Amino acid sequence: MVNRICALWGVIFLATAGMLAGCAVDRPVVVQRGQVPGAATGGGSSGDASSGACEGPFGPVAMRVHPLTHIDAPAAGERGETSLVLHVEVRDAYGDLVKGLGKLDVELTRSVAGGVLPGGAMGTGFEQAPAVAWSATEMLDPKENSRRFEWDTRTYRLRLLAPAWVGQWLRDETLRAGAPAKLRLRVTLTGVPDASGNRRVLQDVFVVEP
Repeated sequence: MVNRICALWGVIFLATAGMLAGCAVDRPVVVQRGQVPGAATGGGSSGDASSGACEGPFGPVAMRVHPLTHIDAPAAGERGETSLVLHVEVRDAYGDLVKGLGKLDVELTRSVAGGVLPGGAMGTGFEQAPAVAWSATEMLDPKENSRRFEWDTRTYRLRLLAPAWVGQWLRDETLRAGAPAKLRLRVTLTGVPDASGNRRVLQDVFVVEP
């Protein structure tokens, strides 16, 4: 009986070693937006598991900015801090919500009125360069990362201090000079490098409206 147990553990060890060896393959950075790969088309489920093999079968492969995301700002005429309350959810290849280590970068871009942007580019609805940017490097630390995971919503919740005009932008048409009341967020989660120096990059875009 003991010999059989030892033999079984030997098989498991060899299989695990083979999986880790496969992680040394030189892979390019992967950028994925929005939904889990295959979800939009009803494509394979278990077949996508290999894409996160170097982070384990339940490693993060997709990220989405959750609709709970909003601007928290004092009312007109009142004093107080303005902040972006960001909610982000991360999923594995099976579509389940998971945690994920990585540096979280956030860019906020203002909406523009129709027409031509500075530099001659045609207007796309938003400025070309971000007006505000944040970098949450603490999300690389397991303890700090876990502290920001909200179990009630199964999302990461980060309160990011913002300039006062960010809250005013959504309610003051004079400040926007005729532009729509919108702010665009581009959120990027850059993972930890693997043995080959490659890292997974997850990204999503979200528009905040009144």
